[in-house]
Amino acid sequence: MKKLLAVFTVLSLMLVIGLGVTYADHDTINWNYQIELTELNNSGVSGEARVRFEGNTVTTYINAQGLVPDVPHAQHIHGLDAKNEFGECPPPEADVNNDGNISVGEGAPFYGPVIVPLTPFPTATSDGEITYLERGLDAPAREVQPLIKRVIVVHGGFLADGTYDPSLPVACGTFSD
Repeated sequence: MKKLLAVFTVLSLMLVIGLGVTYADHDTINWNYQIELTELNNSGVSGEARVRFEGNTVTTYINAQGLVPDVPHAQHIHGLDAKNEFGECPPPEADVNNDGNISVGEGAPFYGPVIVPLTPFPTATSDGEITYLERGLDAPAREVQPLIKRVIVVHGGFLADGTYDPSLPVACGTFSD
């Protein structure tokens, strides 16, 4: 039993050392992409994202401010796969029904469907900030590459009428070389 426990302990340590990434060491990772997140829907949200793609594994770091405090914020990598076009953040004109909000449906023609959900979705602090770091998300290369055609979208904000909508796109950033 002691031998089994020792083997389990060693394997656990190997897993932690091999896969563990902490917030403190996000600056030491050799990131493939750095993305500036800019506001959508007059949210006031801004931030940065960094992405490392290795084989079928995505490591993602996101730091954003100006979010609705104390609620989870969905975030995804989106892309326009069918047409093999470059995804982009939607312009104000994407609000085709003129309700003052660019909904997910109105933004999708610009940034495409979700390719990689960046889970678990982080909950903003009481100051409206998220710091997210996740390694080991499975993302088949054929679906994600090339990343320069992709977009990161952060969701969760107030509609023009003051109602909170967890799906409302509040920040967006495009991958570039």
